[in-house]
Amino acid sequence: MNYSHVVLGGTFDPIHKGHEAVLTKAFVVGEKVTIGLTSDRYVKKYKIQNTKYKILPYEKRKNCLNNWLKKNNSIPRTVIVPIDDAYGTTIKRTDFNAIVVSEETEKVAKKINVLRRKQGLVPLAIIVVPMVPAEDANRISSTRIRNGEIDHEGKLILPEALRRTLTKPIGVVIADGVPIPVPSKKTYIISIGDTTTEVLLSQGIIPTLACIDFQVQRQEFDWEKNLWDKLTFGCTISYFFSGPGFIDTTVMNAIEHWSEQPNQTLFIIDGEEDLLVLPAILYAPQGTVVYYGQPDKGIVQVEVTTKTKQLAQQLLSQFIPRS
Repeated sequence: MNYSHVVLGGTFDPIHKGHEAVLTKAFVVGEKVTIGLTSDRYVKKYKIQNTKYKILPYEKRKNCLNNWLKKNNSIPRTVIVPIDDAYGTTIKRTDFNAIVVSEETEKVAKKINVLRRKQGLVPLAIIVVPMVPAEDANRISSTRIRNGEIDHEGKLILPEALRRTLTKPIGVVIADGVPIPVPSKKTYIISIGDTTTEVLLSQGIIPTLACIDFQVQRQEFDWEKNLWDKLTFGCTISYFFSGPGFIDTTVMNAIEHWSEQPNQTLFIIDGEEDLLVLPAILYAPQGTVVYYGQPDKGIVQVEVTTKTKQLAQQLLSQFIPRS
């Protein structure tokens, strides 16, 4: 620990990975930490409220902060004080010797030091914590979380408008019970979903890439042994975390990497695999046929063409908020 008493401030609604980085740094460098938590008065005066998600009252935000501190064994070293402006008591207190800030709020710390000098106080050491990026490389912020763009971990959230769009098939629907046309042996085949993959296998069609999660409509799915053996024989198996409601960049990168040298591969997803149809279409070689399930309708067959790649790119771009 480099400093006896460190200070930091924020609204902390909701607490996200960016906040956690600043808080963690404060406890690494400081023996004692004072957290200036913005008051209800501050929020009313300075914060733009989202009509769907109101910033929580001071006491509820304080409770959430205390829960985080308790989980990280930091309560004995912490004091939480309400602040009505960006400076709080930092321009008056003589016991503070460092301030921990994000890149975004570094300018506030510099202004605090200007005001401290004017009052004859020793400037605070400024410790800047680098921005924590979300999956789209833009910063994680409470505003973005409240707007429904990302979650607390910075994962991109499926917008409601896009969710409705994806309920419409983006290819040819093959009704339940109708035989699937057998593609050419030279055609790469991607199947998304357990039921879809099982149907293909039962008709003698072995996917080049299959993505499954052992669930169908939120219910556990049990594979028939003979079909499971067909799927896994001689294939590479990889495990990923993705969804529901978001596509993890790791599995997107894996699909892109697979497309550079397609071979029989199985991706087992912890979460939900249905959204992977979009990166599958985007990255797969031209001419690949992608199959995915459409609830109560059947299986959708999509041929990867320039047009379908453009559509997938357009839909994927809606996960990333426009600047």
